[in-house]
Amino acid sequence: MTSDAPFTGIVCGLKSEARCLAPLSRPSASHNPAQVKVAASGANASRARDISKVFGVSGAAGLISFGVSGGLMGRLRPGDLVIASTITDASGALYETDPVWSKSIAARAKACGLTLHPAPLYGAAHVIGARQEKHSIYEKTGAWAVDMESHGVAETACALGLPFIALRAIADPAERIIPPSAARGVAPDGGIRPLPVLTGLARRPGDLRPLLQLRADSQAALNALSRCVRELLGGLLRPL
Repeated sequence: MTSDAPFTGIVCGLKSEARCLAPLSRPSASHNPAQVKVAASGANASRARDISKVFGVSGAAGLISFGVSGGLMGRLRPGDLVIASTITDASGALYETDPVWSKSIAARAKACGLTLHPAPLYGAAHVIGARQEKHSIYEKTGAWAVDMESHGVAETACALGLPFIALRAIADPAERIIPPSAARGVAPDGGIRPLPVLTGLARRPGDLRPLLQLRADSQAALNALSRCVRELLGGLLRPL
């Protein structure tokens, strides 16, 4: 079954990221007639592929991977914005994002006074939480940021011949660790599961400080994503 009108499919990892996109679902001359559909993958590339396929066969004109990322390049700070030039993963696959669409968003960012870094992105199969692992991926691939769903969106977009972009905000910078407790907190639907986090924290009390830091960093990233929605995406939701 196809959609009545072309739309842009936006894949997030978390429900908190998807909530940043709520203004796009409201009627507004700034983004009509573009239609938007949003889904959270639970920070899982396989589910991101499945969601992207459903969007594709339902009439999507293009796909966007949208959400927070970990920093791999040392000078990126919490809340810094990255628009992917390419996306790679552990298999060595390399996907190029749509250059015209990406450049249009970058131009809008400059006009709004937002700094948006065009840079390579890495797709991981697990949480990249250790400093040394972040550094190793950066040295090996040159990627500035990492997430767990963009490569799934990219793979499907390329298979279906759809233009796609990835717009991410840095949460944990390269020198910050993500404690094991945090990795257990994401539900398959992109929600938060507090009990596994609390259980892990009971076993590893030393995780408390980095968990609190991660919360603050993640909020800075979500604030940046909300600003992106307000100032960048309206009017640029469709591939050009």
